[in-house]
Amino acid sequence: GGGGGGGGGGAGGACAKSGARFIRDVTVFDGTEVSPGARFTKIWRLRNEGQHTWRPGTTLVFCGGDQLGAPETAPVPNGGQIAPGEEVDIAVDLVAPATLGRYVGYWRLAGPMGRRFGQRIWVNITVVDPAQPPSAAPMEVEGAPAAPSDAD
Repeated sequence: GGGGGGGGGGAGGACAKSGARFIRDVTVFDGTEVSPGARFTKIWRLRNEGQHTWRPGTTLVFCGGDQLGAPETAPVPNGGQIAPGEEVDIAVDLVAPATLGRYVGYWRLAGPMGRRFGQRIWVNITVVDPAQPPSAAPMEVEGAPAAPSDAD
């Protein structure tokens, strides 16, 4: 997932603001159900919304929530140098926790000196018991009760 705008201070002549916008989840959509201990790769598509190419050494950094076995930083393709208007897919290898439940980890881009920029993005999974049948497909009507799987 992604979204939430990330503010940023004023700009001065030599201090042009870097920008990044979440475009879409490429893999592991919000609420994806996974088995305990499952390994998976989360991929987000981002666009450089700034006026300048991102600096060499730009990375994706973990900034809160559930880290899910990921490193503190993940590389951005092309050495982090993404031109204005260009879209890029950024991948992080993750491992689902052993305990059942919902987990959310937050990430953000950072320049080579560690300054974060762009929108905060996230991975949102639910660890489920693989012995239980999968939950029903999402309901069309929000808030409608789910029907029991086998009515006696």
